[in-house]
Amino acid sequence: MLSSKDCANIDERLWRLRLGDRSAATPLAESLIEEFEPGSLWHAVGLFHRAWARLHLQDEAACIADLDVAQTCFARFGERLRLADCIHVRALMLFSAGEPARGLAMLQAIKLAPEDVRGVMPSYFHMNLLGLCQLDSGDWDGALSSLTRAILLAEQTDDAATLGNSLANCAGLHCDMFNFDVAAKLAQRAWDLAKPMPMTAVWWTGGINAMLAYDGLGAADTAWEIARQLLVHETQIPQRKRLSYHSKFGFVALHAGHLSDAQRHIALAVQHCANQPQTTELIWARAQACIAQQQYALARELTEGRLAHPETLEWADTPLDIWRVLQEAAQACKGMQDFQAALAYAERASQSYVELVGQSARANRVAIEVELETQRTAWQRDEALRLHQEAQKEQQRLTALNTALDEASRAKSRLLAVASHDLRQPLHALGMYLASLQADLREHENMTAQVGLLDRAEDTVNALARMFGTLLDLSRLEGGGLQPNMQPIDLTALCLRLAQETATRSALPAKLLRAHASAAKFGLSDSALLERCLRNLLENAIQYAGDARLCLAIRARAGQWRIEVRDGGQGIAAEHQTEVFEEFYRIDQAQHTVRGLGLGLSIVKRLCGLLQHPLKLHSQPGRGTVVSIGIDRCSAPAAVHAERTLNTQPSALRIALIEDDPAVREGTAALLERWGYRVDCAADTAPWVKSKHFSAPDVAVIDYHLGALTDGMTALAELRSHFGVELPGLIVTAETSAAALERIRVSAVAYLPKPVQPSRLRAWLQAIDSGLLAKV
Repeated sequence: MLSSKDCANIDERLWRLRLGDRSAATPLAESLIEEFEPGSLWHAVGLFHRAWARLHLQDEAACIADLDVAQTCFARFGERLRLADCIHVRALMLFSAGEPARGLAMLQAIKLAPEDVRGVMPSYFHMNLLGLCQLDSGDWDGALSSLTRAILLAEQTDDAATLGNSLANCAGLHCDMFNFDVAAKLAQRAWDLAKPMPMTAVWWTGGINAMLAYDGLGAADTAWEIARQLLVHETQIPQRKRLSYHSKFGFVALHAGHLSDAQRHIALAVQHCANQPQTTELIWARAQACIAQQQYALARELTEGRLAHPETLEWADTPLDIWRVLQEAAQACKGMQDFQAALAYAERASQSYVELVGQSARANRVAIEVELETQRTAWQRDEALRLHQEAQKEQQRLTALNTALDEASRAKSRLLAVASHDLRQPLHALGMYLASLQADLREHENMTAQVGLLDRAEDTVNALARMFGTLLDLSRLEGGGLQPNMQPIDLTALCLRLAQETATRSALPAKLLRAHASAAKFGLSDSALLERCLRNLLENAIQYAGDARLCLAIRARAGQWRIEVRDGGQGIAAEHQTEVFEEFYRIDQAQHTVRGLGLGLSIVKRLCGLLQHPLKLHSQPGRGTVVSIGIDRCSAPAAVHAERTLNTQPSALRIALIEDDPAVREGTAALLERWGYRVDCAADTAPWVKSKHFSAPDVAVIDYHLGALTDGMTALAELRSHFGVELPGLIVTAETSAAALERIRVSAVAYLPKPVQPSRLRAWLQAIDSGLLAKV
């Protein structure tokens, strides 16, 4: 199967074969036709190129058949530029059939926008044919401009055949415009390029126009030498060119003094005229031959017949044609001793000569204008290329800089993630030990001072844990590691759980949080990220509300639920309200003993932006603050467990604690047992699934990382499979990677990040025990 690159290379080669070995064009085009199914783009490209090849094999019907199919396919694919190429072939058919005006109209109807970028070869063929149609339609200036531009396009192709063709065509135009010196320069260059080539169109066109240019300059011997080189292959002259070429060979031979050769070629030209009017060029050549043989009467008859019936000619007359015929008419009349008629024709010839000189001057002016425009365009192109190269270098520099910055950011995130994981483990164990020790000390009298010290130590651990969580969230937000998993969430259950947890953690009764939530209300969000936002808002309110009561409420607002965190604290002045959500911003820091980094509200703003949840703040100094998050409403999922009342009484739950770190395992087990739970603990699942040492648990609390061979999610699956029940599970982890956290989230298994605050762990267990959370 050909690749797209292979097809593009074949397409380019087929364009070049138009002026090269045309016999190779058909099989190459058919390689595309056979490779691809009918109706495909590349199949149509093959048909287009085969249509062109068939046109030059004089098989017009087959050409049109291929062209019609290709054009229909290009239209279906919206290939505007290839459609323009199809129109070009149809215009070429009209030009070859002697209808240049119709071909010109068809080419001029092609409207290409400035941003349309075509290949150099298609652009060259379009411009070249446009110039030839303009020439044969009498638009001399337009033809000169188009053919000169065709030379510029040809020079970009690095193809000798294309450049030789363009030079030869433009040289022929300058010959017609009596501008033989310019024509000779162009023609000589074209002929030098053409001589090493096979006998293609370029070889014949280059040689013929070089011959004409030198003949026009009076260098008859040089012109005849070129003619002799061409005539070595006389039998291979293209059929449709024989009338024109033999006429030219005839008068060039005559000017070089080879009368017999001239007569032979003129006779061949007349023979090829058979059933059509003779061209002006042929009549001029015949008249010259007659005068050379002193057949003045026949010469006069030929020239006067031509001048009397201009409408009988196939092609439009040029001033050069008229001048030449007038000159021969004057010579014929002079030979017949009709001096009055000879003088009249001579005067008309003189007027025609003046027109020729003016035309030549105009041609030179147009050529100079086009050359200047070309130079200006080339300068602009070079300048644009220079600017483009500079822009590319700057882009490469910026890309390298951005790559370095990205790598630095990833390195920072990796460092933070590794450090966070390694530091969370001992911090988590410390939190478990402190919570257990607090519970023990509170049972003894005269331990008030020690309990106070432990409370302050716990506050310090919790503050440090919050800082770790905040830094990790910030790192993941900057690195793009957080991707929301939007699902229906029971906002009522979430708020009730957060309310109990906050009330459990709050040391002052005055800060006991009221939750205004009744019936289940469902919104579309990411449960973990939304919970992080609400926790940050609640923690911020607790820190700054003083002795004021807090309120967590869910309100209905225009297709959304709005979760509000209200406090009756000192409020925020208007000049600070836009800055409190910026990183590291703290209000009146010196007046508070709040520990933190000043990043909590900044992370709330970023997370709400990620979730596309509107975040609003309303506050008045002395009257408190309200921060709200807007969440789109949605329907409840298919199965929703009914809301239940939290049970704060001691529980008989049997907990399977799986943790491979001995310190964390011992500290957590001691705390759970202190809370009244029955705990079986181990480093993996073996005691449950491979022996009868432990009985079936009611709930499992499992670390995510359990060595190199397994993890918490796999361990939970093993327990569920072994006991045949959907065992409720809680994953506790210091893992920070987005992939691991996403795996936990999509499994619908609850998780808490290390270091786990004991109050959050206890709130989750109480929610499981009371039925507020489904036991899954």
